[in-house]
Amino acid sequence: MGEVNSTMGQAKVAKAMFEAKYYRGSVLEVTDWEPKSMKIPKLEQITLKQIKLGSFNGAIVFVVSTDCSSDVEAICKIYDDMLSPSTLRCSTGDGRNSLGQRLITGAYAFKEEKPVYERLRSKPEIIQGITPEYYGHGKIKTGSGDEWSIILIEHVCGKTLDQVDPAKLERDQRRVIMRKLIEADSDIMYYGRVVHKDLAPRNVIVETRTVHSGGNETEEIPEDPRVCLIDFVNSVFLEKAKNGRLWNPIFRWSWKWEEWAADESGAGGWLDRDDAENWMWEEWGKGKPEKGYRAVEKDDVIKVCGSL
Repeated sequence: MGEVNSTMGQAKVAKAMFEAKYYRGSVLEVTDWEPKSMKIPKLEQITLKQIKLGSFNGAIVFVVSTDCSSDVEAICKIYDDMLSPSTLRCSTGDGRNSLGQRLITGAYAFKEEKPVYERLRSKPEIIQGITPEYYGHGKIKTGSGDEWSIILIEHVCGKTLDQVDPAKLERDQRRVIMRKLIEADSDIMYYGRVVHKDLAPRNVIVETRTVHSGGNETEEIPEDPRVCLIDFVNSVFLEKAKNGRLWNPIFRWSWKWEEWAADESGAGGWLDRDDAENWMWEEWGKGKPEKGYRAVEKDDVIKVCGSL
């Protein structure tokens, strides 16, 4: 518990530092803009609308609006070295916080994440929507004269799965979300040759819609929501494509599903522990031609953690 409180304390300190430096309504100059989408062909400034606290893994995330030349609401990741291990004072002295999580500099995070978005954008085979649209990258200048790299991506309207209580959803709805999550994970690996390496509820967005009822507004998940993977700082590239036979998600998720299952008491979790494997075999065992998944037999599945 002490380690958790320590990390929470670091987050509060970092939040205060950022709110003093980047505040709602502030306008930042953008330089060296390199567009990757015609939605924002040029960019000279952004206006900060909302800070989105995350794991402080090399970048801070904002909702921003672009200047009048495009007028797009987007997510901006600012790779500010205020997030460096020395600034956040990790307790172990080896670039990790007290929970053993690796802390990296903004420059390193930008160098790792930008190429992933560029590669995924270049693969037309990848179904649109399973990652945010990539708008481009550049640099921002702060009032203090600092200059930091940024990327702009689509602002996906929804919640990360760590903000959703799966126990409040029907099993069929949870399965729809997990099917889309698992297939997205498989598609970026086999089409884009990208392995996420940090696939967790905080890095998956599920679409929500605003429902008006009795003068009140609530956010609800639709029956067939968009499911989107985010945060590719820890991702790695595969040197070559995997054998097409292994494309079927069962090979990778035959050992990963337990990370997303309910605990022994049945509380929490996105998959039901007692029937998750049966559900996966019903979903993908016979293959799925429209997705390029071949049929597999249970004897074919080799459960070697990290082999896929």
